[in-house]
Amino acid sequence: MKRAIIWKHGCYQLGREPLMKVRFCENNEGSGAVYKRLKADFPDHSIKRKNCVKCCSTCNISLFAVVDSNPLRGKSGEDLYQKIAALLKADPMTSVN
Repeated sequence: MKRAIIWKHGCYQLGREPLMKVRFCENNEGSGAVYKRLKADFPDHSIKRKNCVKCCSTCNISLFAVVDSNPLRGKSGEDLYQKIAALLKADPMTSVN
């Protein structure tokens, strides 16, 4: 994991940079399989299921997840997985030691 000087608690400290955050809504039908697969394939990232991620209009019509505060929709579970996986793989923190 990459180490960096970050601002924390009012001063600079040596710590790790945050990884991408992926949030799934528990009410979004079909996203559970995508969530489980991403958790298994990208264990170092913050991937969580929440009661509600406050994107109800999107949640009612399609599969989606929130990646770093941005809603990301998929036509199918596989499509959503591929989109999120591409972002996580492109994250420089994923491959840097």
